[in-house]
Amino acid sequence: MWATQPVKFGLFHIIVIIIALIAVAFGIYFGHRLRGEAYEKKRDLILTIFGFSLLALEAFKVIFTICVGAADLTLISFQICSTPMYFLPFVFFLKRKWLKEVVYSYPIFVGFASAMAYLVNPAAMIKTPYIIMSIHSALFHIALIFVGAFGMVGYELTNKRGIIAFSKAYVIFVILSLIAMTTDFIVRHYIPDTKMNLFYLYPDGNTFPIIDAYVRPYVPYPVYFLVFLAMYYATVMIFSSIVFLSDFLIKKFQNKIVEEQPLLEEFADWNKK
Repeated sequence: MWATQPVKFGLFHIIVIIIALIAVAFGIYFGHRLRGEAYEKKRDLILTIFGFSLLALEAFKVIFTICVGAADLTLISFQICSTPMYFLPFVFFLKRKWLKEVVYSYPIFVGFASAMAYLVNPAAMIKTPYIIMSIHSALFHIALIFVGAFGMVGYELTNKRGIIAFSKAYVIFVILSLIAMTTDFIVRHYIPDTKMNLFYLYPDGNTFPIIDAYVRPYVPYPVYFLVFLAMYYATVMIFSSIVFLSDFLIKKFQNKIVEEQPLLEEFADWNKK
């Protein structure tokens, strides 16, 4: 344990934000380096390695939590940011391209947006009394951010194809949200003392400040759930647009260099004369 826990926008949090932004930049850079069919297997392997790494990190968290005697149903690894780790390990081994795209689209888009949103409200990082768990949480989400940026650029999902891929990812998100919500209500009914809150959808939470404060108190739960789904759709689009715009600007810069290359060569030849 530590005497002073990390606080929102304190030194630890700011360092994590800086590293996360660097992860975005590295993801975009390596995505560009490994673009095209020639690098497909390498991209797939990288995502799979990250998938197994995330599973290992999550296993460490579970074991550590059990060892310190803090285990309960909240330890179930089925939150928005943890579900991508169940998809990534399969990417390298899938042969059918359409199925592979469905599998990697979810962690690339939803995982990226969820991890970016986490940077604004890192509850898992600041509420734990154990520094190792704060570091674990930071590393887990930074890895998701790298995977998202790398995947969007490397698999060329920053265009119309990306919109289609995101649509598939969103369908998976809706299905998983329905499973999480149903499980929350069933478990809470039979085990009233539990604090299990998969996808943070149970009505007593406060993970999504805006809709929890201004929507949930005034509408029936089904309406709140639909607003939650719409909010997450917008969240993914907003955070993905950061990578989309970065990729667009990089392409524009590269095209400009290609266009000016003959002039530069002509100028170099003129200087030689």
